[in-house]
Parts: sequence; structure tokens; C-alpha cells
Amino acid sequence: MSEEEILRKALKPPKVDSALIVQLCQEEFGLENATVEKEFDSYDDRNYLISATRGSFVFKVHNGADSRPERETFLDAQNKLLLHLHKNKVAAPVPLPLASNPNQHIIYKELQRPDGKKVRHGIRLLAYLPGKLMCEVEHTDAVLADLGASLARMDLALQSFDHPGCHRVHLWDLQHLSQLHVFLPHITDDSKRALATKVMERYEAQVPQLASALPSCVLQNDANDHNIVMSEDGSGVSGFLDFGDVVHSWRINELAICIAYACLEKSDLQHVASTIGREYQAILPLTPAELSLLHTLTAARLCQSCIMSAYSFSQDPTNTYLLVTAAPGWQALQALVDMDDAQVKAFNFGHAPPAAKHGKQA
Repeated sequence: MSEEEILRKALKPPKVDSALIVQLCQEEFGLENATVEKEFDSYDDRNYLISATRGSFVFKVHNGADSRPERETFLDAQNKLLLHLHKNKVAAPVPLPLASNPNQHIIYKELQRPDGKKVRHGIRLLAYLPGKLMCEVEHTDAVLADLGASLARMDLALQSFDHPGCHRVHLWDLQHLSQLHVFLPHITDDSKRALATKVMERYEAQVPQLASALPSCVLQNDANDHNIVMSEDGSGVSGFLDFGDVVHSWRINELAICIAYACLEKSDLQHVASTIGREYQAILPLTPAELSLLHTLTAARLCQSCIMSAYSFSQDPTNTYLLVTAAPGWQALQALVDMDDAQVKAFNFGHAPPAAKHGKQA
């Protein structure tokens, strides 16, 4: 795991007292009659649901790694991106401005950790998006089709956005898949390690030769079913959550990542890709070079996820939940690798992947 990832985990914010949350909501963001309803699960940060006279909000406390002074540009990028999406009528958690400065949307406070040390944490107040998460509804063809269209509308808006904070080296950026070679030994199962190695070698044989031809833009970079909000009846997508992995990278990655997660626990992966990708391209057409790598990059994202789960388990062997949640990823990854040339070409909307170079086997 990169030093940044390790630091994020080490500097996860301490639990914040409800009285302090209410005080900061009022004093810093001008939110009256705030009540802390609950804390959401979160990987690196702390997120609290707040109800108030003006509506519902998420009080977000960022991890200490992302709150360092040299990282302020990254958190500013998230705020600017969300405001840009709101301006372009894409539903996302809009940050509230500070009561003292309508052009600022974040404060920094030192919070005391259980060990007594004080660490600087960025704090934002975001509009709450009501509805169900996609992981709570059935993934019908209609839902997958609407996901493809909604993702494309977000990406279309993001093509006119840029920010220096999005230009960064990030472990979850598919441009940097090769950085994960050092983590392969943490996969203790020989067959799974061989599978991950094969996927990475295929990526390295195919992707670099087309990299210069791939359009790039800012991406949400994590469109999984826990970050997608559905309408209350579960019939369609109503918004996107969690922009903590935003990065400027290849545009095709966004669709590949979305398809990768949608393929989990599905029997017909080609149908999933077709249903999502068809609606995506009706709004945002992709180039032949991009489509020729769709299958390769979809497998690459699943490979990323499986490798990082294996590493996390190696650091905490008592957390067997990590192995359970990774199981569908390994199954989907194997199914993708088992596809023959004709199936891969169909997955790529009729575009064959590039032939392997430098003697590597694709």
C-alpha cells in the first residue's frame, strides 16, 4: 500500500462529540437547530447525518492525510467539482459555504486523538442526497441502463472541469496499475495470485501502446453501487456520492470502473457491459481506441480491488469480512479472463483489443 494510503488509515479522524458538531454547524456554516442523527460507515473519514431546519446534511471530517496544508488543493478540487456538477444539473452532494465567507466551503480544526495528540482535519458540510443506495435495489436492465446514461451525463459535465488538485498520482488510478506488483505476494492463494498477475501482464501488453490516444479528463473514479443514489422506488439513478478518489485520467476508465463493479455477482457480464455501455455512448460516444481497451480496463479495476483486499487482510488477519467481500471480485475477474476472443470483442462493442507487444502473452 502506498505511503498515502497507510497515512490515511493511520490518521482517520477520532469520533467527534455531537455537541461540537452542532456548535460547528451553527458557528461556521450558519446552520440553525442542527441535530446529529447518526454516523455513516466510512473508509478513511467520518461522516455524520445532520438534520436541521434547512434540511438534511452530511458533516464530513476528512482524514489527517488529506487535511495537511500541502493537500488543501485536493480538497478544494472536490468542492469546486461538486459546485460545477450542481451548476450543470448533475446531482451530487453540494458543499455549503461558510457563514463568514460565501466563497469558502471548508474549515480546518485540530481534533484530539485517543492518544492525546492533536491532528488537523478538514471539515465540510454537504447537502444530503435522499434515496436508496444502488446496493439496496435490484439491478434490473432498466436500472443498469439508467446508470449508464447518468454516468455519461456526469462525465459530460466533467469534461469542462479541471483543477490542479485532480492531477495527482493515486493508487486507485488505472494509469498506475503497475504499482501494485509489489502487493502480489500478499495474495496467499496461488491460483488467485496467478490470475491477478495474468491480468496485470495483459494490461501492460495492451494499454501502454494506446495510452497516448486515450482522451483524458477529471473522473469521479469510483462508481460502485455504494456510491450511487437511487430514487426511493429504486427505479432510477438520482445522484452520485463520494468524490474522494477524483483524478485526472483516461476517460474510458470511468465506464470500465462502473462496469467492473456492476459485474459483481452477475452471470452474464457481457450483457451488463452492453446494457450500461450502450446508454453511456448514446450520450458520450467513445473512440475506437477507448473501446478496444474496455474489457482490459474492466478486468484491471477488479484486479486492483482484489489485490488491495488481500493486502488489507494481510495487515489485519482477524478481518475475515475482507475475504468474503472480495470473493465476488475474484469470481468476476475469472469470468472476464475466461472469455474467448469473440466474447472480448463483443464486450468491447465490436473492437478487438490491441495485439500484445514485446513478446508478452495477452
